[in-house]
Amino acid sequence: MAKYLLPCECGEGVAIEPSQAGSSVVCQCGKSLEVPTLRGIRTLDPIQATAARQPTREWSPLRGGIFVVAFVGMLAGAGIAGYAYKAIQKVINVSADQEQQLYAHYIDQTPVDELYAEWRIMREQRLGSPDENAFVNARKQRRVLTGIITFGIGLSVAGIVGMIISLVLPGKPAGQP
Repeated sequence: MAKYLLPCECGEGVAIEPSQAGSSVVCQCGKSLEVPTLRGIRTLDPIQATAARQPTREWSPLRGGIFVVAFVGMLAGAGIAGYAYKAIQKVINVSADQEQQLYAHYIDQTPVDELYAEWRIMREQRLGSPDENAFVNARKQRRVLTGIITFGIGLSVAGIVGMIISLVLPGKPAGQP
């Protein structure tokens, strides 16, 4: 409901409502004031309605900087984790036991003359380093990509926490330089 300011001789005023038309009110100075009629109330100065709410707070440079860095960190972490996740889907997933089973199956299914030919090639070229094994390389690559995914998720979580912190931090009151 609209309120109006009824002036007093002391220089102060009393807030009144139209429902008080024709009654009397007491000023802070102690003087009794007659409230005018509805028509007379409308000639008085209206009081701006102020909602009982927290004063708005602006973003300080520190608060805004924390939010931006945290947001970029969250996006970067999500991008890194997503990229590594897509890459890990393309890498074969074979354990050492499965690798041995695959080789045993291959040996069992391959004719003896082909196995002998492969053995002669390995004998001439030597076995080579264990890193040349495709399954060993795949397991190493999966470990690296899993670490990258973990890093990306951690970076995203840290970014989200930073954004929450920046939203909770107090800012400067509105209108202050």
